[in-house]
Amino acid sequence: MEKAKKAIQAQEMADEQAESLAAAKAAEAKAAEKRARKAKQAADATVAEAEKQAKAAKAELLRRAQEAESLATAKAAEAEAAEKRAKEAEKQMVDSNTAANPQSKRIVWECKVEGVWIPYSLDVTAALESSFSNGMKAAFAMHSGNYEVDFSTMRQRNVATSFEREVRRGELERDGRTPRISWECKIDGGWIQYPVDVAQILQTNYEKKSKARFHLNNSQYEIDFQVDKLEQVNTISGFKRRVRRSVDSTATEAPSTRNVPKTWAKNATGQNCELVPVLESSDEWRNVEEELTATLPQAKLYQVLRVQNEMLWEYFCFRKDRATKLSGGGDPNVVRVWHGTRQTDPQVICKDKADGFMMQHSRCGMWGKGIYFAARASYSHDYAREESRVVENTGFLSRFFNQRKLTVRTLILAKLVAGEEVALQPDNSLRLCPEKRGGNGRYDTVTGTTNGSKVYVVYENGRAYPEYLVTYTS
Repeated sequence: MEKAKKAIQAQEMADEQAESLAAAKAAEAKAAEKRARKAKQAADATVAEAEKQAKAAKAELLRRAQEAESLATAKAAEAEAAEKRAKEAEKQMVDSNTAANPQSKRIVWECKVEGVWIPYSLDVTAALESSFSNGMKAAFAMHSGNYEVDFSTMRQRNVATSFEREVRRGELERDGRTPRISWECKIDGGWIQYPVDVAQILQTNYEKKSKARFHLNNSQYEIDFQVDKLEQVNTISGFKRRVRRSVDSTATEAPSTRNVPKTWAKNATGQNCELVPVLESSDEWRNVEEELTATLPQAKLYQVLRVQNEMLWEYFCFRKDRATKLSGGGDPNVVRVWHGTRQTDPQVICKDKADGFMMQHSRCGMWGKGIYFAARASYSHDYAREESRVVENTGFLSRFFNQRKLTVRTLILAKLVAGEEVALQPDNSLRLCPEKRGGNGRYDTVTGTTNGSKVYVVYENGRAYPEYLVTYTS
């Protein structure tokens, strides 16, 4: 009886413990459920806040886009109005010129930058012509600052820096050695000329083979003159446009032929460049042959073409005269050198209207990225352009075969304004000639010796004239 009673008590105690444990579990589950509800409420609040912020950001972006679109529309309208004013100014100028002299050409105002004449934009040209006609000094603003022109001295002065440049009016005769250059950008399929202040920046950096940075229409642009393809790049958007540098061949000028070599034949085609065959019986042929075989005795001269490129010759004479002035009137040190073009057709260089030998197409060699020439034909022989030509057989072979293939090589024999030379050990990091001691500017040409030949390296365009295309067998 006692044992049964104890068993009942033990069972009751176990039931109480189980009931307490179940109650505790239920309380814990209830607390967890409460915590979950609070977490969900917090998460919902966070999501709601994020959605609110996203909507606000989207609204702000839309507002900014609308503002940008409105600004772009305003700028486009402003540009269109400016273009319209420029066209009206040009028309008025042409009309006034025609009224005064029906046979006269359009008045052109130009500024001389680094030896080349760069035309002003139409609106500045109109302002200059108006002030010139009224006998007043001209004052005008361009993207790079404010300027004045004194017509008594024909000088442009930067108001801020007092730096002066020469200006001229009309279709003036050039001195036969100063080319007229224009810089243009391709827009909607057409070439648009840069304003003169931007053109000045481009010409200066083109001569230095460096990057040009400039502002135009409230945007910043960059052009890298160290690469082959000239492009204007918007530094913010990265948008690119093609750029070109061209020589004005239509301007009235003194005939450059008055300065050309006496060996040149009369221009029979009216083209800027003619490749004239040199007679095998002439002294000119024999002189070229002697220079070729002096270091390449196995060579047999096949053809000599004299390069008669008036614009390149004009620019070469200008660079030669400039070197003479820089040397204090002394000898500018002009040398005859050889140049090979590998796979490139050398006629591309000879027929170019602006520079001929161009830094943009040069490769990095032992003395850096420059235009390389050699004193010895034997050195340039390895860089000569090789091709096959079909020739007529003569003599005994002609009985069996009418034609045969002949492998020939072509080199350019050029004149180079070497100027003041400096001999250096190979250094492929060079991009410019080193500076002289005493801070008197840079040397003109780097020289060195390799494979038994003296080589000349220049780091700018316009220093060499391609005198002959020399084709030979070996």
